[in-house]
Amino acid sequence: RRDQKNVMGVVSFLRGLDYDRVISYVTVKRVEVQDKWLGAADLALKAVIIAYIAVYVFIHEGGYLQITSPQGVTRMTLHPPDYAKGVDYKGRPFDPPLSTYCEQAPYNAPHKEGFTAPCHFLHGALLSYPPMMHSGIYLKTRQTSWNMVPDNCDDWTNASCKWTNAGAPYTYFTGAAEFSTVYVDHQVLSPMGDLIVNLRYMKGTVTNCEGKIVRYFDKQENMTDGAKAYAKFVRSRIWSVDEMMKWACTNDTKKVSRRCPLCYDLNHDPKNILEPGSMRQTGHVIVIAISYDNTKRLHPQDVYFDIQAHKITSTNFKIDLMEPFHEAKTYKAVNSHGIMMIVIQTGKLGVFHFPTMLVQLASSLVLLAVSKTIIDLVAMYVIPDRKIYYPVMVDETGSFTKKRAERALSRSGAGPPDDILKLSLLESVSPEPRSNNTSFASNGAGRKSTNGTSGRQKSEPIPVTRMQSVESSGKKKP
Repeated sequence: RRDQKNVMGVVSFLRGLDYDRVISYVTVKRVEVQDKWLGAADLALKAVIIAYIAVYVFIHEGGYLQITSPQGVTRMTLHPPDYAKGVDYKGRPFDPPLSTYCEQAPYNAPHKEGFTAPCHFLHGALLSYPPMMHSGIYLKTRQTSWNMVPDNCDDWTNASCKWTNAGAPYTYFTGAAEFSTVYVDHQVLSPMGDLIVNLRYMKGTVTNCEGKIVRYFDKQENMTDGAKAYAKFVRSRIWSVDEMMKWACTNDTKKVSRRCPLCYDLNHDPKNILEPGSMRQTGHVIVIAISYDNTKRLHPQDVYFDIQAHKITSTNFKIDLMEPFHEAKTYKAVNSHGIMMIVIQTGKLGVFHFPTMLVQLASSLVLLAVSKTIIDLVAMYVIPDRKIYYPVMVDETGSFTKKRAERALSRSGAGPPDDILKLSLLESVSPEPRSNNTSFASNGAGRKSTNGTSGRQKSEPIPVTRMQSVESSGKKKP
């Protein structure tokens, strides 16, 4: 029975609720300020914000796209120049000529350690030997080799066998190595696999260290058909190592001659270990950065790329090899220096993604509240009519200090303190309308004066305040 009574009580309580108040809709009060200047300022700010969201956030930055880092595959090939004619792929003579660093006839360059040596003219795979894996290729510029023979041992199986040089080492330079041409074939795809673009269908540029475009690549589909058009397409995508090193960015370009990227100052001191020789002697590392972007295009397949080369400062590059001879008791040690070219693929790729667009739109529209905040502050605190607008835009409830004090006094039963009397005096209440025959006597007797009474002077009616009500609480009202 007790449980039944509790259940009935809960049901009765739920039935007695005012659900219009419990499940009410709460909104804000709207104040329409009829001021053309404030309205014009508000519209101007909103127009600027909307233009920023539409033009910059969505069109320029691609706010409706899901941005990912590109992934791709690259393939590099090297091709030697025309050694017989002594010209590069554009038909220009070698500069510097072979006579500046090739010691053999007919070039006869005067010997200078680290800057001159006999030249070999390499073709095919020998030009980039040993082959490099991953996204890079190696261009041999100098090789030093020597024969190694066992010392007081018979074969390779003897653990105590030592190997010594058999004769003087031999060093040669790769003639006109810097005029070899480089071809970089690459394709790019998004990590999600929904965007795959080949080099033939991308436009691109090559940018030098000063930020200037030095080469422009067009799509193959934009060219006319035929062998000549295809040859032009391929030719537009190759360049020489010499050109690439001149385009490359580095912080020690003052040490590199623009005329001869593989040479340091020919007048340097060969005993200076900081500059042991030319780049042809020591080798170097070049990073070819390919940056992709399709966020500023209408179609996601319309990918644009930019290539920029970077020299890694204060670095050399060499490879040590061991080449066994047919005879089991000898082998050749090879020390190969050259230009190591590494390709990295960077940038950003975007595809349409509705949740991303929705989040970007919601966060951008929050900026529209900035317009209202600025106009409200100007209207309430800046313009000359702020004293008119403030009370219209702001509803003040007044102080609750007095009401809290009165509630506290009513609970304690004590008389009103001085601060309550002062608050009561400030918040006077006008009395009910009275007849002219009714007034408070000035003699303090509390009796009512009428016409025809003794010659007492009538007092003027005065308003009754809460202060007076409190003070006369012990007296009998007339």
